[in-house]
Amino acid sequence: FILRPMYDKVGQPVPLSPRVFGRGVLKYFYWMLLLSILCPFFAPFDYRPFHSNVDLQKAIFVFDLPNLYNALIQLVLMNLSLGLSLTGVSLLAGLLTGVQFNDHVTDFPLFFSTSHSEFWGSRWNNLIHNDLKQGIYKPIRSFTGHRVLAAVCTFVVSGLQHEHVWWMVFSPTKAQLQEAGDDPNCCLTCYCETWFGKQLLLFSYAGLWMAIEYVIGELPKFKNTILLLLESHVFLITLFMPVAHHFTADAVAGGYFTSLQHILPLFLIRR
Repeated sequence: FILRPMYDKVGQPVPLSPRVFGRGVLKYFYWMLLLSILCPFFAPFDYRPFHSNVDLQKAIFVFDLPNLYNALIQLVLMNLSLGLSLTGVSLLAGLLTGVQFNDHVTDFPLFFSTSHSEFWGSRWNNLIHNDLKQGIYKPIRSFTGHRVLAAVCTFVVSGLQHEHVWWMVFSPTKAQLQEAGDDPNCCLTCYCETWFGKQLLLFSYAGLWMAIEYVIGELPKFKNTILLLLESHVFLITLFMPVAHHFTADAVAGGYFTSLQHILPLFLIRR
């Protein structure tokens, strides 16, 4: 986890007050409650309630409606799990250090974003956004004077960063590779279907549309009409969902949501 301490105007860490801590606890249980309500509905279907025969490991773009519905459900759950995990870790770090940490990581981007800039810039994983903005976007824009190039480079770096995360999460350890199995590069308890390039493709695609939004915003003709389309919520979701499986399919097949169930007070639904 990337934790960001809060600082006051003179650059000193903000102490963790009882009020802020209590608010964080309520926020943590808010995320937990939402997940505890939603997970039991989708867990019996392995978080893929809509049946499809599309091989998501081979498909670059998916326009199959059942898979699009599944991806939307998985993204919502992923979004909620990010809020839960980071809020909990921020609270724990605050208790250990006495310092207040920023736990604002997500703000329902799939339902309230009105543009690519808002989706990636202020609603989805704000902590990663801030690091990429300060470490990649601003230096490149300052050096080149070109915000489109800076935005594209930032998304490419984000894709490489997520490739590293995927490798850390899904690559089998040396101990796992020693387990008996038919594939010497995998193991009986491993998930080995992922491949390098998924996250780079996904975030490069997002960066392309961000660049298009920037370029059109600078055009004098038809600017308002085209931007109105690009900034519509339905258009944003329509563009993103055909590639969302690159982010969600491995998480489902690799057991991310199944593991998440172990920390939730689930409501059992009997058939």
